[in-house]
Amino acid sequence: MSTMTILVGIQADGYTFQLAPRSRQLLGETRADDTPLPASVFLRYETQHDVVHVLGKHELRWTVAETLTGLPRDQLAQIINSLEYVDPKRDFAPIHAAA
Repeated sequence: MSTMTILVGIQADGYTFQLAPRSRQLLGETRADDTPLPASVFLRYETQHDVVHVLGKHELRWTVAETLTGLPRDQLAQIINSLEYVDPKRDFAPIHAAA
């Protein structure tokens, strides 16, 4: 098992999430389905308070991962042991990790 890394692009009005190349490769090796996956997911927020509130939600972090992978959490848990959210523009500094 390994960590799934999700890249986070921080914008003025929200976040863009996408799978890191290694995580996409790992997913490609384990998914039997050829259904196309989204390249990214954008989550818009209204205020700065929303930013702190949103990334602190354990369920939302998993929902983003499920959306990007096309897999429900129970299937993800069979191939990964944790989620890692990083900002590639800040030397891949962790934004939030969810086990």
